[in-house]
Amino acid sequence: MPGKDFKKSAHEETEAENARTKNFEDLFKALLEDTLKDQKSLEGKIVKGRIVAIDHDAIVVNVSSKSEGRIPLKEFGDAERSTLKVGAQVDVYIERYEGRDGGMILSHQKAIQEVTWMKLAQAFEEKKPISGKILGMVKGGLSVDLGGTVAFLPGSQVDIRPSRDSGELIGTDQMFLIVKIDEARGNIVVSRRAVLEEERASDKARLLSELKQGMIVKGVVKNLAPYGAFIDLGGIDGLLHISDLSYNKRVSIEDVLRVGQMVEVMVIRFNRENERISLGLRQLEKDPWQTIHEIHKVGSIVPATITNITEYGAFAELSEGIEGLIHAREMTWHKKDVIPSEVVAQKDEVQVMILEIDSAKRRISLGLKQCTENLFEIFSKNYPVGSQVETEIKGITEFGLLVTLPHGIEFAVHKSELSWTLPPDEALSRYHIGQRIQLKVTKVSCEEEFIGLSVKQVSNNASMARLQAIEKGQNIKARIIRIADSGLEVDLGGDVLSFIHRSELGEDSTHQNPHFYKVGDVIEAKVTKINVQTQQVLLSVKALDLEERSRILSEYTGNVEKENSFSSALERALEFKE
Repeated sequence: MPGKDFKKSAHEETEAENARTKNFEDLFKALLEDTLKDQKSLEGKIVKGRIVAIDHDAIVVNVSSKSEGRIPLKEFGDAERSTLKVGAQVDVYIERYEGRDGGMILSHQKAIQEVTWMKLAQAFEEKKPISGKILGMVKGGLSVDLGGTVAFLPGSQVDIRPSRDSGELIGTDQMFLIVKIDEARGNIVVSRRAVLEEERASDKARLLSELKQGMIVKGVVKNLAPYGAFIDLGGIDGLLHISDLSYNKRVSIEDVLRVGQMVEVMVIRFNRENERISLGLRQLEKDPWQTIHEIHKVGSIVPATITNITEYGAFAELSEGIEGLIHAREMTWHKKDVIPSEVVAQKDEVQVMILEIDSAKRRISLGLKQCTENLFEIFSKNYPVGSQVETEIKGITEFGLLVTLPHGIEFAVHKSELSWTLPPDEALSRYHIGQRIQLKVTKVSCEEEFIGLSVKQVSNNASMARLQAIEKGQNIKARIIRIADSGLEVDLGGDVLSFIHRSELGEDSTHQNPHFYKVGDVIEAKVTKINVQTQQVLLSVKALDLEERSRILSEYTGNVEKENSFSSALERALEFKE
């Protein structure tokens, strides 16, 4: 039937249309799912995008023909922002798709970070230095920009030597070595010190191969010390000792050098084995000692400035780099034991005489007193040999008396010149400070700066007559005037004194105690020795006792042998005294 066939045909067409529609939807769904699948696979990756629009705060970037996204302008630096234009390509990081409409969340900054991170990871694996800019101070160190990724530079890794102030590095580009990288946390630790040490090692090897004694090199002052300065020659340090700083010994390290200063120095000693380098600065100057004899002459009087005072003298500067020593004995005619600080003061301007020049040892001997009148010459004119002078005892030493002579000359009277008869030490003990004494001038030598003085030669006329009346072997009476542990001091009359040693007071120790006697007692003794020139008389009580015993035995026993024995003992005692 025609109507029935028509309905059947329309129904079939509808079903066919529905099938086509379903197939199209399935195909579209499949295509969409494939597209979304492809898009999902791009999430977290860096791709090239094309700028399709720019507004006041962002750019629109087309990643594919189907997807676009916005990137804020603040993610671009000033330099990059000036180059942005429609149609230009930029690196973008696809964070995610927002939905079926294909909207995308994009980031240019993360794209840069990802690229940078990959480069940093590669540099870390290969241990290659990278460039970065120091941004500023943070706790424990500095922050560093490694091309968009911020790293941490510990304070201990800033320089080879610890530095108190690293602020001068802020804003500068430096080379770093990555020592630690943590991708999960996004942490990077770098070291500038490692790069410097590597450069230093390379420079050091090169420098050691080229360095020679006498070479002039440039370096940077790294550190100052009381004994000198350390100079960085580029990979290795050398020591500039203070003695090689300048020919002027008064110059200090701080007067010439400062840390960080570039200097030119000479290699004066170099030990390649232990890598020790001694440097000199003064060696680059003209040595004033090479022409010393042209500038200064022995015997000339020149002006000088006192630069330093010591216990043994004072140093004086004659000219730049030339110093001499004024020894204490050359400071004044008055004293032998001079305290230099009592004569001159630092920075005093004085006149000195050049006494000696030793250019080999770089020494000059100077005299201060030679620029004044010689007091020994004045004294010799007023007090010739044989004259007498009265003075006061200023001091007593184990050697004698210290006195001050006219014209202010301080001198000594040796203890051997105190008495003709007393032992020197015994004679010395009789004097005291402040006592006035009469002295005889026995010698004056201006060249030797010596004056001979004597107490015992002042008045010997009366004693001479008494001495001439005394003979060896004579028995003589003497009055005790002083008792000492070592013996008795006695007066023989006529200003002649003698001293009987305790060993001559008796034959044994029981009779040799000086304290058995008292001052004023008159005792008899035998003269065992006499010297008129030195006015020395030696007495012995023991010799007198031996003689008396010999006489008594001879009278009452007639024993010749014993008489001869005692006589021989007496003779031996007398011979021993000779």
